[in-house]
Amino acid sequence: MPDIIDLHAEYTEGGEAPEIFHWWCLMGGATGYVGRRVTLGLQYGLWNSHFICLVAPSGASRKSTALFSVKKILRAAIDGEENPDASVPILIGEPTRAALLGDLGRATEEFGTTPPAIIINDEAGNIFDDPKFVRLLDSLYTGDGDYDRTTEHSGRFELKEQSLSVLTCTTPAWLGSALEQYGFGEGTMGRFVFPYAEGRTKKVAWPMKTERKKELFKQLTTSVRELRHMSGVMSVDKGPYKKFQAWYESYENNDPALKVSGWESRVHTHVLKCAMGSAMLRRQEVHMRMSDLEEAFERTMEVENLLWAVHQNIQMNGELKEVKIVETAVKSGGEPGIRLTALRNKIGRRIGGRQFDDTIEHLRKSKVIHFQEQKTKGRPVKMYRHADYGPFPKEEPA
Repeated sequence: MPDIIDLHAEYTEGGEAPEIFHWWCLMGGATGYVGRRVTLGLQYGLWNSHFICLVAPSGASRKSTALFSVKKILRAAIDGEENPDASVPILIGEPTRAALLGDLGRATEEFGTTPPAIIINDEAGNIFDDPKFVRLLDSLYTGDGDYDRTTEHSGRFELKEQSLSVLTCTTPAWLGSALEQYGFGEGTMGRFVFPYAEGRTKKVAWPMKTERKKELFKQLTTSVRELRHMSGVMSVDKGPYKKFQAWYESYENNDPALKVSGWESRVHTHVLKCAMGSAMLRRQEVHMRMSDLEEAFERTMEVENLLWAVHQNIQMNGELKEVKIVETAVKSGGEPGIRLTALRNKIGRRIGGRQFDDTIEHLRKSKVIHFQEQKTKGRPVKMYRHADYGPFPKEEPA
């Protein structure tokens, strides 16, 4: 049984795109071939459909290279199918809401059930410029598999056991504007995984297609195609079962940006889906081992840690309202800084007390504002200063 993750790592090695992008594209694309045929036996049901959006500054990290590398593998695997049926996924490029439902609806009528579908598009703005489309994605991500809707102009759309995955990419600036402009709010943001990178792994002037690369591509194509034979309810060893339970019961992330985005409420789902994917891609097993859960934790927590950088870019573009309100108020204090009491008075009723405290903590950890408790004849005075004016002398750690 081939280890598809290792095969893919060797196939993409030596390129410019960061490894984190390649890993997540493979996870989202290859498990999309399995769709809902492998599930985790939870009360609410869980299967391998991933919403993944690569994030990097424009032109910096070869986002599209990682995206289309997996698309090429999937296309070759699908084209090599002798008898396409409901187990063979549909690749979709730039759908509208009506076009997506139309394609899936016709396939449902033909096969009696809905084939897995994978949207691959290299610019998130192309597929999220319609709030109704975003709400449809939310419904398809969390639904029980069936979708039945009748519209005035397009008629009835009926999907059965559908499984939709999304692979796309964007910049931090666009992601920030999407929060409000496209209704890309808490519901949708939490369902997406946002792998982030600042730049290319390295510069490669002549990326050559060697004979070894050609052989690896053939192996990947065949191995991914064989995934469609997998089915069943995934079992879980006692070790990972207990470890996940302990982590789930103790996990908490107090960063306000991650709370606003909905990441905190969805991270456990991402962990479990990755652990399922690890078992399927590494061993073609419907059985989760400790190594699968550990890989899932490592990869998902890596994304969580990098979300600091993503949201830092967003907040500096002024797209998180609470963050921008507090940042602007602190900046108004100039070089001397501003007292905590004056800061609260300046903001007034626009932000609640808990949200204010969480936002202050986030801005300090992100080094956007600085803090110092200054001694006076009376009670110590808590002061804040914007990073544009530099830190306070002997600043206290965040």
